[in-house]
Amino acid sequence: MLILPAIDLINGNCVRLKEGAESTRKIYSDQPHIVAKQWQDDGARMIHVVNLDGAFGRAGQNVRVIEKILSSVSIPIELGGGIRTLDDAGNWLSLGVARVIFGTVAVTQPQIVADAIQKYGSEQVVVGIDARRDKVAIEGWEKQTGEDVLLPEK
Repeated sequence: MLILPAIDLINGNCVRLKEGAESTRKIYSDQPHIVAKQWQDDGARMIHVVNLDGAFGRAGQNVRVIEKILSSVSIPIELGGGIRTLDDAGNWLSLGVARVIFGTVAVTQPQIVADAIQKYGSEQVVVGIDARRDKVAIEGWEKQTGEDVLLPEK
């Protein structure tokens, strides 16, 4: 089993939100690269980073912060949050992110995920699903879909 420590980012800070509500933000650090280095020093083999600004529609936020995280550690970084196009995925992968996580578009435009897998390979493309009360949530938890989080048994 691979357990991944997570770093959630808003405005360059490591934060935690309750059920994705931005108004519940609690800041834990203003130096995410140091937090990432500490996770690596503690034995993490990969770090899960979420650009919450991207998830909330502010995709350009945190680019420099994520670049600093990438340059501060030697372990792979997977990144999610606001990755909604093939170009978004390619841009992050070209910066050195090991794999990108599609969330919202996996529900709203699954062909983008299929295209990303075709172009970048299944090792670099991940689907992440957020859920509230057994239903899929999208756009940084801001919208609830009617889709069940679990597929029905066959």
